[in-house]
Amino acid sequence: MEFLLTSFIYPLQKPLTLSKQLGFNLDNPQTSEEIEAVKDYLLRAYESGYDYRFPIHSEEDIVTLESILITFRNSLSEEDSYLANKFTQYERNNIFDFLASIWIIARFEDEGIGNALREEHKKMLEEGVAGFFLLDDDHPLLKNEENLANYCSLLSLLIHTEKDSYFGRNFLLESERIVFDRPAKRIWQEYFMFGVASHSYPESQDELKWIFFPYVKEKIFSVSELLERAFESV
Repeated sequence: MEFLLTSFIYPLQKPLTLSKQLGFNLDNPQTSEEIEAVKDYLLRAYESGYDYRFPIHSEEDIVTLESILITFRNSLSEEDSYLANKFTQYERNNIFDFLASIWIIARFEDEGIGNALREEHKKMLEEGVAGFFLLDDDHPLLKNEENLANYCSLLSLLIHTEKDSYFGRNFLLESERIVFDRPAKRIWQEYFMFGVASHSYPESQDELKWIFFPYVKEKIFSVSELLERAFESV
């Protein structure tokens, strides 16, 4: 399965189904290749110079990438033993690997096409052949990617907590699969908001609290069940 990157951060014990009919679910990166792809994206955003750039860690009492992560752990570990156990794997020197491993991705079914293309591209590089694949707009890989992006846009519209302030925000960070040579979005400002939501959980009344997965998890799946029934009746 291929995936799109969301703005949600949370260690999931198992994939969470969005739509059986469409083959969509939420998950964490599972393979070393997936974790490396997400880690690379985080690092490119961090090193870009136009995104928020907190210190990675510090012995001083200041906001850092690590302090935000620890606030998250402290706020949620008592109610989620899986999360607490996951944090026993945390190592300061590998913070980007750890973050990549708990970042939530939205998967879509591609029947192995994406992996086959990657293997073919790897083979071409090993043989010293430069090239790329040009896919038609109606290629299943691109259509399923577009369908997932559209689904997440609709779901965002139906689950947000912004009331009249909503202007089309999507819980997807990227509407296309992440690739190593594409510029990264401003992901660390989302991470700062994640830290604010962690600190105020579960009492927050902020209209943007829906970008923090624990606040919106139940609503995501109640709404996705309604969408599933609606799609089945079409």
